[in-house]
Amino acid sequence: MALIVGCVMTPFTWLGTPKEFWGIAAIATLATATASINLFVSVMLQSGDIDVSDVTHSNVTVTTFFTTYGTMCFAYNGHACFPSDQSVMKDPKKFGKALIIGYLIVLLMYTPSSAAAYFIYGSRVEPNILNTLPKGATTTIISFLMTAHILFGIVIVVNPVS
Repeated sequence: MALIVGCVMTPFTWLGTPKEFWGIAAIATLATATASINLFVSVMLQSGDIDVSDVTHSNVTVTTFFTTYGTMCFAYNGHACFPSDQSVMKDPKKFGKALIIGYLIVLLMYTPSSAAAYFIYGSRVEPNILNTLPKGATTTIISFLMTAHILFGIVIVVNPVS
C-alpha cells in the first residue's frame, strides 16, 4: 500500500512553488475542516449516551503537560514551508498577518473537537479520538478525510524543502 501511495503522490512532489499547487492546500484545508466538523458533531451526539457525573479528568503533571505540548506543536507544524510561502506572496510584508490568520483557522478547527472530547469523555478519551467513538461510517469518513489531509499536507510541507 505504501508503494502505491508513494507512486500516486510522487507527481505532486514535482510541483515547484506554492503558487503551482495552491489547490492542494485548499483541498487539505477543506478535508480537515470537514473532518473537524464531523468529529465535533459525533462527539456531541455521543454525549447523550454518557453519564457526565461519571466522567473523571486526570491531573496535569509535568510529564503530561509536556507530552501534550509536543502533540500540539506537531499539530501546528508546517514551518518548513514558511520561507517559500513568503517568497511567492505578492506582498511579503503581510506574511505575519497571513501566519496569524492561518494559525487562528487551525485553532478554530481543532479546539472545538478536542475541548468537547475532553469534557465529555474525560480521562477515558484515547490518544486517537476516533478510537473513543463507536466504530461506524462517521469514523471511517473522518479517517479518510484526515488521510487526504496528511497526503496533501506532505506535498505542502515537503515541496519547499525539496
